[in-house]
Amino acid sequence: MTFLGAKLVPLFMLFLHVSSSCAFVEKFNGKKHHLPKKEIRPDLYDVVDQQDNTQLKIQLHVGDKDSGFLAVQNMIVQLGGRYDENEEERVELPGNRGFNSQYSSGGRRLNVVSKGTYVNMKGLQHIACDMGCWGMYWARGRPAGTLCMAFHLPQTYTRNQAVLPRGDMYLTFPVWTEEGLKYGQKAKQEALDEIELYTQKWNEELDKYEMTDNPIMKAIHERNAHIYATKCDNLYDYSLDTIPENNQCLKLQEDLLLSNRGSIWKIEGKDDILLGHAVATLFQEWASLSSYSSGNLRP
Repeated sequence: MTFLGAKLVPLFMLFLHVSSSCAFVEKFNGKKHHLPKKEIRPDLYDVVDQQDNTQLKIQLHVGDKDSGFLAVQNMIVQLGGRYDENEEERVELPGNRGFNSQYSSGGRRLNVVSKGTYVNMKGLQHIACDMGCWGMYWARGRPAGTLCMAFHLPQTYTRNQAVLPRGDMYLTFPVWTEEGLKYGQKAKQEALDEIELYTQKWNEELDKYEMTDNPIMKAIHERNAHIYATKCDNLYDYSLDTIPENNQCLKLQEDLLLSNRGSIWKIEGKDDILLGHAVATLFQEWASLSSYSSGNLRP
């Protein structure tokens, strides 16, 4: 079964998109780093333990212009600490088995403090997200890692033709050190500058192609335009979009930044299905919860 507005991608490509970012920044800085391939960030457990009781306000955006949009607002989650596997059933994090488990903090409690809401033809609807857990994945020596949240949706939610399907749902957000983010931003800007340069040259060659009637010169300009277009294609990497600006990050603790934009996806067979994007903000402890009282409140 496929869903409107969904996109199939290779297994775990979204989940490990920050690893691609790391490879990207190494490539564009012209350095060959021999980083450990099978080691977890040494202090990852300590980093994750310090997030106990952090609260995040989440927005979910599913759909597109053709299918319409389903926008879930005001979902508040609280990151929790370690749990005993026997205490209650929770969704298994997708990277906890196999090769990726070597970088995993393991699953932690994740409580939904207030259910998210959206509006359809029937009025205000609440999203039930059960059996929540979260974890962080970060390889040693990498400038970035991934924070993953997992939930189970007991039913399918729709608005127009946009669908948030029943089953396990995952949210992933890049996490950075301050130095790692600067490193990534520098490499990203270098790549964008090169792309802009080659795009300009590409357009110049296309203009020259249109302006000449000489068949030999037309062939030369066409060839040059193709070369510059190929350079642009080779330089562009989807992981460019995972490297945020400073104002697109939340400070979780000293030297730990969370990108405020993440991905919503689910697993189907050997594929990940991209459902949409998520936006996170820090929820202030002192803020009144009265506006969210229609959902379930948990301590």
